[in-house]
Amino acid sequence: MFSYYVPSAEKLENCDLAYALDMDTRSFGSRQILRNGPDGGGGWIYSHSQDLGYFPDRQHWEVMHDSPVWLGWPHQPPADLASLLARTSQLPGDEVQLSNGQSWLVPLIRRPVIEDSEIRWTVTLPRTLRYEAGRWANGPVERRYQQLYDIGMQWFQVRLEAVSSEDGNTELEVSVDEAINWSVTMLAHNYRLGPHEVSAARLINQYNFSGVLDAAVDWHRFTLLVKKKATASEATTAAISNSTNGQKDSTRDTGRPSRTLSRSA
Repeated sequence: MFSYYVPSAEKLENCDLAYALDMDTRSFGSRQILRNGPDGGGGWIYSHSQDLGYFPDRQHWEVMHDSPVWLGWPHQPPADLASLLARTSQLPGDEVQLSNGQSWLVPLIRRPVIEDSEIRWTVTLPRTLRYEAGRWANGPVERRYQQLYDIGMQWFQVRLEAVSSEDGNTELEVSVDEAINWSVTMLAHNYRLGPHEVSAARLINQYNFSGVLDAAVDWHRFTLLVKKKATASEATTAAISNSTNGQKDSTRDTGRPSRTLSRSA
């Protein structure tokens, strides 16, 4: 689907394309362009696509932000884009339909459960195991997934405050751009894409990006459990506020992952 043009003066290893090209297995193809490339000069095109090359009559090309690399994609996107971009190893989760009509697998951060008449949480991301006093116990989320956990926790608090407030607003300082970037980060853990690819494929709009984040924190199941737990005399917002504020993990999880949002890409 996506192709990457690197000018001759640049080295592939310095172009921050590890998220899109499998650098470990080198399973992508390459083709040299001697002249008249996307920038008018020469360079190399890299892609996992079998249609490898520079074909301006049937491809869109644009230079990537803050990068010498050019991104190319076909005028007619393939019908199986999600499967073409899927990483070999994906985190389990829930599928969300995006703007291209296909279902995309969003990693699940944690799942709410009813335990002792309370809503508690089971962390579903891979966690380290600690050996203590002759027994194994769950440790913190593995470092490579910590950013996902932090984003999920931050988004959950945004949703929680918005539902709990009278006017639907939240005091947490989260811009729309930041929230959209969070949704792209979630998708990028299961697919070879980033902001430029999501934009080029027109995968998200101003409504469905929040659905990606909701799926990551299992917001729909949480609200169902809150309604189930609430009594007839309790307002839904009061029930949400009293159900551990979304912070209390299940007693089956003994780790203490960081609640600080990771700002790194």
